[in-house]
This record gives sequence, structure tokens and C-alpha cells, in this order.
Amino acid sequence: MLVHGFGAIRLVMRPLAYQLRSRGFRVQHWTYLSLFDPIERHAIRFFDFLRTDTATERRFHIVAHSMGSIFSLAALNRGVFPNLGSLILLAPPNRGSPVARIASKIVGRVIIQTCEL
Repeated sequence: MLVHGFGAIRLVMRPLAYQLRSRGFRVQHWTYLSLFDPIERHAIRFFDFLRTDTATERRFHIVAHSMGSIFSLAALNRGVFPNLGSLILLAPPNRGSPVARIASKIVGRVIIQTCEL
């Protein structure tokens, strides 16, 4: 399962998807509108998706980038997934994001994720 970051679309994960497919992995993108909804709402939706769409999978892995890492962790904290293999977080903004700090001063009232990050 590939999860893109803030302000991105699934297209940015395409090179990684290609590499994973060439190594025999079945790849699925979880897409969301990153500029809308708070991080917690993305986490709830991702949790619901994982709970239903991965229930029959023998094993699944998550590769998440940036903000996708933050809400992936929040989603996984909502329940247990015994079939979860690896969780790979690419550039998670665990200590915030300098870009988000600047953006929050400009668009923080409209795009609240900049303040959350």
C-alpha cells in the first residue's frame, strides 16, 4: 500500500510502485485529497479502508511519505492488523515541517494541515 504526502498525488509514488512491481509486489495506492480535511480524518478513513480492504490479505505492507506517514501511524493506533508486514515511513515529519511552519502563517486558516504538521 503506497500513501503519498501533503500536496501530492499518487503520481509521485509511481516510480516506487514500478520498482516494487518489478520485484513481484502487488501495489495499491491509497489516495486522498491532502489539502482538505484534518489529519485525524485522513487517519480514520485510512483505518476504515485498511480494516475492510486488507482483511482477506495474507500480508500487506505500507509505504507512506511525509504527512501520509503521520496519519498512517494514527490509523494503525486505532486497531490491530495481524496481517501487517512492514511499515516504511519516508521522510515523516515527526518534529514538524519547516515548510509547513511557513505555509501555516500564510494559508493556515484555510489549509489546516499546515498547522497540524
